[in-house]
Amino acid sequence: MGLGTTHIVGAGLAGQACALMLAEAGYQPVLWGTPDAAPARAIALSQPSVDCLTGLAVAVPDGGRIEHIHVSRHGAFGHTQLSASALGHAQFGRVVRNDELAAALASAVAAAGIDCRPQSVERLDIGAGLVAAGQHHAGPVVLTAPVPGLLAQAGIGQQKRVLNDRLWVGVMRGRLDGHAYERFTDSGPLAVLPLGPERVSVVWQCAGAVTPARINAAMGRRVVLGAIEHQACVPAMAAWADSLARPGLAVAGNASQLLHPVAGQGFNLILRQLSVLAALGFDNLEQWQQHSDSARQPWLATTLTLAQLFQPSWPAQGLALASVAALPGVAGRFAERFMEGS
Repeated sequence: MGLGTTHIVGAGLAGQACALMLAEAGYQPVLWGTPDAAPARAIALSQPSVDCLTGLAVAVPDGGRIEHIHVSRHGAFGHTQLSASALGHAQFGRVVRNDELAAALASAVAAAGIDCRPQSVERLDIGAGLVAAGQHHAGPVVLTAPVPGLLAQAGIGQQKRVLNDRLWVGVMRGRLDGHAYERFTDSGPLAVLPLGPERVSVVWQCAGAVTPARINAAMGRRVVLGAIEHQACVPAMAAWADSLARPGLAVAGNASQLLHPVAGQGFNLILRQLSVLAALGFDNLEQWQQHSDSARQPWLATTLTLAQLFQPSWPAQGLALASVAALPGVAGRFAERFMEGS
C-alpha cells in the first residue's frame, strides 16, 4: 500500500529528483510546475550523488571524471593535490552539463509514470495541502522552487548576502584528463573542471571581461584552454531560508539554500537533503529539519567566506595549502567532506 499523495512544487532538477525518491519510498508524488530551460553550463556531482541518481534509474551523463583535485594560489609557493585512488576511491565524482542532466531526470520521471502537472501553485494550505487552478489538493508538500510568495505564506523568511563582484561561468575547449583545479586569484576563486573529452567547465569570481588569454594567465602553466563555447554572468550571492519545515511542509532544494557554485556542493547537498526526507517521511519533519540545517550550515559558511578566502596575499598561504596533503588524515577528511558534505 502506498504512503499517500505528496505534492512537489517546482519541476526543476531538485523537484524531479524529489519525485523519484518519494516514488521509490512508496509515496504517490505529484510534480507541479514547468521546468525552466536548463542552461548548457556544468554541474559537479560527487560520486555518492552519481550513485544516488543511478539508483533512481537516471542515466547520468558521462561528463568528465574528477580523479585528482589540485588547489593552489596564483603567484604563491605551495599547493595541495589530492588523488582519489590514493584515498581509496575510484573517483571523486564527475562534471556534467546541466541541460543533459535535466533531460536524463525528465526521462526517468516519465518512465516512472509520475503525475506531472504544469499549473502554477497559487497558495499553500499549511498542514492540509495546496491550491492550484482554483482547486484544493490534500497531502504533504515539498517546496523546492524559491517562490517568495509561497515562502511568505508559510511564514518563512529568506536571507540574502551579495558577495564580491560577479560569477563568470563558461564551457571552454580544453583537456584536463581527470584533473580539477581550484585556483585562488586576486580577483576571486577560479575553478576549472573536466567536462568530458576536449571540454572544461570554468567558474570564476571576477570583474571585467573574461577571455581565454586572461584565464590562461591566471592558471599559469597548469592548463591551456581554448575557445569559449558557452558563457554567462550570474550574481555572486548566497541565500537561505530561515526555516525548513512547517506542519505538512518541507522546504528543500533551491528554496532552502543557494550556494556559491565554486564549492561544487549545491546540488549534492540537495540530493542528500531529499534522500533523508524520503527516508524519514513527513511524520518526522522536525527531525529532518534539524538534520538538514546542520548539514547545510557548514556549506553556507563556506559560501559566505569563499569570496574573501586567500584574496589578500600573505606568505604562509602556500604552506597552508601544502599542509592539507602533507599532514596525516587531513587530505582524507578534505576528500570525504567534498564527497559527502559532512
